[in-house]
Amino acid sequence: MIPKIYLDLDVLSYAAGLPEEDGKFEVAKKVVGLARKEAIKLVISWTAIRTSLRLSEIPREAQQFYEEVFRKSLESIPHETFEPKPNDVEKLAHEYYQEAIRKFENAFHAAVASLAGADYLLSWDEEHLVKRNVTRKVSKINLRRGLKELKIMKPENFTPY
Repeated sequence: MIPKIYLDLDVLSYAAGLPEEDGKFEVAKKVVGLARKEAIKLVISWTAIRTSLRLSEIPREAQQFYEEVFRKSLESIPHETFEPKPNDVEKLAHEYYQEAIRKFENAFHAAVASLAGADYLLSWDEEHLVKRNVTRKVSKINLRRGLKELKIMKPENFTPY
């Protein structure tokens, strides 16, 4: 079975070439390469992208710029788009925020990933997602709600099989 992967906004930014410095760009390119080889299935959400950009409090023009860069880069990357019902994602994100993930933007991404049926959420946010190993807590919430387990990890630690 091909694993379904959700990228948070930071990983998606590097996959789109913003920025290209440090080793994260190369790691993101490898993840994109796996999608192109159909070794993984990427899932994205424009709702989550827009919400994340809005929560980052950057100027509206910058939000539009990033959204356009993501849209253009995703044209050449095989992916599926998932747009959750707003009420469903808000409820789950708030539950994650209360019980597992202490940054709402990340809770929102995890909620979208879970509702999309992703197997993995890839992130470099060690402070709120990866370092605190919230996978166990998120999976417990998902089990309670009848959703599949969501593994949260840094992209460089992901191997598809």
